Amino acid sequence: MRAISLTHARANLSAARAKSACYYQDASRTGLIHRTRLANWLTENAADARIVIVHAPAGYGKSQVLNLWAAELRKTGGRVLRMSCSKSDSQTRHFRERLTCVLERAGLSLDEDMGSASRPSGALPIDLLVDEETARLTDESLSLLFDLALGSQNVRLTLASRRKVSHGLARSRAQGHVALLDSLDIAFDRAEVRSLLELVAGTVDDKALDTVMAHTDGWPPAVRYLAIPKAELPPEKAVVFLAGRSFIADFFAEEVMAGLPAELVEFLQSVAILDRLHPALCNAITSAKNSQDCIEQLCSEGVFVLKIDDGAGWYRLHPLLAAYLRGPGCTASEEGRRRQHLHAFEWFDRAGLFVEAFDHAMSAGEPERAACVFHAHAGDFYMSGLETLIVPTASRLPATVREHFPRIMLAMSWRLMAEFHFGLAYALLEAAETRIREICTPDVSLTKEKRELQQDVKHCRIMGFMFREDFAALDREAGALMREIECQRNPYMVMSLYAAMMYSQGEQFHMSSHERLEALAREHLSAVPSRYVHVLFESMAAPGRLLRGETEATVALLKNAFDTAMEISSRASAFPATVALTLAEALYVENDIASADELLNEYLPYATGVGYVDQLISGYLTRSRIQRLRGTADAALKTLKCAEAVAEERGFERLRSIAGAERIALLCHLNRAGEAAQVAQWHGLKLSSPPPGPTKRSTRAENSLAMAWVRLAQSRGHIAEAQAVAKAWRNHVYAARAVAAMIDWDVIRAQLLLAVNEETSACRIILQALALAAPAQRIRAFVDEASRLIPVFKALASASLSGDGFEPFAASVIAIIEAERSQPLWRPVLAPLPVDKTVMADLTARELTILKLAAAGNMNVEIGKLLGLTPGTVKWYLHQTYRKLGCQRRTKAIDVGRRLGLID
Repeated sequence: MRAISLTHARANLSAARAKSACYYQDASRTGLIHRTRLANWLTENAADARIVIVHAPAGYGKSQVLNLWAAELRKTGGRVLRMSCSKSDSQTRHFRERLTCVLERAGLSLDEDMGSASRPSGALPIDLLVDEETARLTDESLSLLFDLALGSQNVRLTLASRRKVSHGLARSRAQGHVALLDSLDIAFDRAEVRSLLELVAGTVDDKALDTVMAHTDGWPPAVRYLAIPKAELPPEKAVVFLAGRSFIADFFAEEVMAGLPAELVEFLQSVAILDRLHPALCNAITSAKNSQDCIEQLCSEGVFVLKIDDGAGWYRLHPLLAAYLRGPGCTASEEGRRRQHLHAFEWFDRAGLFVEAFDHAMSAGEPERAACVFHAHAGDFYMSGLETLIVPTASRLPATVREHFPRIMLAMSWRLMAEFHFGLAYALLEAAETRIREICTPDVSLTKEKRELQQDVKHCRIMGFMFREDFAALDREAGALMREIECQRNPYMVMSLYAAMMYSQGEQFHMSSHERLEALAREHLSAVPSRYVHVLFESMAAPGRLLRGETEATVALLKNAFDTAMEISSRASAFPATVALTLAEALYVENDIASADELLNEYLPYATGVGYVDQLISGYLTRSRIQRLRGTADAALKTLKCAEAVAEERGFERLRSIAGAERIALLCHLNRAGEAAQVAQWHGLKLSSPPPGPTKRSTRAENSLAMAWVRLAQSRGHIAEAQAVAKAWRNHVYAARAVAAMIDWDVIRAQLLLAVNEETSACRIILQALALAAPAQRIRAFVDEASRLIPVFKALASASLSGDGFEPFAASVIAIIEAERSQPLWRPVLAPLPVDKTVMADLTARELTILKLAAAGNMNVEIGKLLGLTPGTVKWYLHQTYRKLGCQRRTKAIDVGRRLGLID
């Protein structure tokens, strides 16, 4: 009876400290962690059950769960009885006597025959909380407790035990009378571990949290240890050394291993080399036949063995228990461990589990066997979604071994290309080609395996052409290899060849070929099980789809791919960036600025981790455009210079050209034509000679540079030359049906027409562009350039648009332009000019008034109506203003007027 009162005192003290049922006080006493998940489980499952069984290995906090549950029950006014069992309760007679005594103190009597309890009528049910602790109740004692809870409405039972004690309760469980709480429910989840660690370590990033969870599985003693402030190591590093801590070793020795039969101890020590357990695998390791029985018995006894696959029969040891069993206390000899690793290697190799086979061959000191496994399964890394393991796995092999296995070098080369490490990738590709030439000498017959080796090296070389942007070589070699290989041999290779050709055709504005090749690639992609490959394919296909004007469909595909990337990779990593940055561009095009900005903030820092150059182009250009939109022109220019620096470092000529073209355009927009000319010269553009006209192999990079040249020519007043180049490129992309490029060139052509006062023609071209952009939802193509198209959009706003089906889109574009015009950030930030008092004094009041009205977007006819002048008189006044300001056209005079402070 004294034990029961002490237990009640501890429960009351715990409840008073926590002030709520489901709070956890961490070991450092620095704060409270609310265990929402556990609280929800108790509320949703335990409240309506007659029996609650808390089953978990030692250290998981079963007693604390009882404390939390007791506090929760007392809040509702219920009566709680606590009973902590001791070793003497392992005898049925002794346990029955103690239980009878406990119930009598609560006013209940135990029915000797039925195992039920009676109570005075009208009283609330009593909750009996039994903690097995170090005791092991007999089956008779357990039956007594279960009958007590199920035989009457007087008592509800909560039992905490290390072992599974649910036998005989299947029917009651099916009827909803029994609720089970296991170690996965009790362990700290990611959010709780993060909260605990941040109490003492500050911010904990996802990578550090992944490390902690991988080593601890949320096991409370380990997490509590890491939550104690330690100056020497942060949690993600301290966790690596947890298994060597004396308190962990002592815990496993005393609380886990000491109570096990010798047969189970020997079994655990034998299979400790395995990261996951399967009965057949364990039989191969131990040369026994009863591994299934041993595993089930360990699970039943609560010995840190977790079932991880209900269908295939896989289990695993807790990471810390496995590390303890492999540690200094291990009784197996070095040769014995080597034999065990070899047995595991052979079993995994037969099962086709090549990564684990490789690991065990290396652990057995057999790098040649490991290399043979890698060589045989090099293509399966992609099929299985294990691409990220290629380089770290192959790097474990000695270089002298790797150089004899060309497929290993080819796999490493292709993966390193995807990670933008081109120097090492091409060196490995050359080494693989040399080795294959040695194997496939002209004087020997070519077997099927040797022919496939030659095809593999051609495939990798084609991927190199893609990253080097040698599209002519890519198209030629990929087409030849497609005619050579068997589609059934490797759907991944066929898909990747179609994808590479699709990528090339999109870059060269061959949009019909791009669409056809995308369809063929998707057909073979369906046979590739790797979700990783599916994500990368969407990032490859997206730029071409956006160029075709399929913005909404592309956004939907990229969002799905992004969700997949988040499922198979941590949030803070390079892999989600492969689609996030292109998705940001697509969202920006649709004017979803906030979502695009959020993606860029999170994933642009990871842009150079893995993927394709297109994601870099999307990320840097979209970031620059958002910065410009917000009025921070210097930051936008800095972003573009950063993109050019990355391009120089990595050898991305297309990124260098496109970022440079964007910088030229922005400098022209800011009326910094001198700087723009310097940048243009650096990119090989000379104002005196127009860029080469478009050809069948002209690329998006050449298109961007042509646009930059046109803008520079426009800023210098070379309108006729600019119009000729713009017309040639517009005709080229029109013939290719590259919708996005068509819209961009139409906007530029309209600006050129405005520069020579052909407002009617400019309006006609913008209407044509709006009709193209409506299905594509390319809103920002107009809004970003609206400051140079004010007369056009002012005319469109007052006109009646009807009959062409794009009126709602045009109206939304005009509304966005008007909304952004009202914001002070809408106008470009211009460097002020020195105040020329002579010019300011020379301008008449009428000339200044007309200049201000022109700057507001009014046409000559409208200005004349406002001032009572004819359009010809307004034009005369404007020309006088141009002369006095040293300009030749309207837009330049307005810009100079703003920089002189004459116009608000």
